[in-house]
Amino acid sequence: MQRRTLVLVIWLAAISVNIGWAQTVVYDRAGNQYTCRAPDGTYTKPTATMHKYDIAAAMAAHEPHDPHDPHHPHDAICIDATQNHRITWSWPGANHIAVFRFVPITNDGPTGTCWTSKHPFIGTAANSGANSFLLSGATDNHFAWCAYDVKFTSSLGPYDPHIIIKGTKASLLEALRERVKYLENVIDKLEDKKENNEK
Repeated sequence: MQRRTLVLVIWLAAISVNIGWAQTVVYDRAGNQYTCRAPDGTYTKPTATMHKYDIAAAMAAHEPHDPHDPHHPHDAICIDATQNHRITWSWPGANHIAVFRFVPITNDGPTGTCWTSKHPFIGTAANSGANSFLLSGATDNHFAWCAYDVKFTSSLGPYDPHIIIKGTKASLLEALRERVKYLENVIDKLEDKKENNEK
């Protein structure tokens, strides 16, 4: 029991040391590591608080939604909730661009903040109307450190890039501590079950 707790504490300490606000490596509430995407032909950052993602460029580059695809790896767009970041999803040639669904890819437990969240932006329009871009509302800090696939629909069809919402160090550390408690509880139950089966 003590050894297991020590391993979990070391894991948490290693993550807390490597959070690095100026660095590009971040962690979600479940302890999964992501590298923040640098601006490229698909993703740009026009201002300090505005991100822009060109869906048409991503499709032309055959960019998959899976950030860990070994054939087409790409990094997550890191959007900072503490600075009220927003994102413009651009789709030249399309209209009525809408976020069909935010699908959490951070599994922080069946009742976790990420797993049960619906929309990490406040006040995003239902769709872009005749425009070829959809501007998000402000980032909701309640969903800091949650990663998502973002599923879109439009006049040209669907697409699903992915993002991660950043927050404060304190909020991430608290979320990771909760994750450690959850994992310890799961391990305790498995150990009890194992002991009962061996009797």
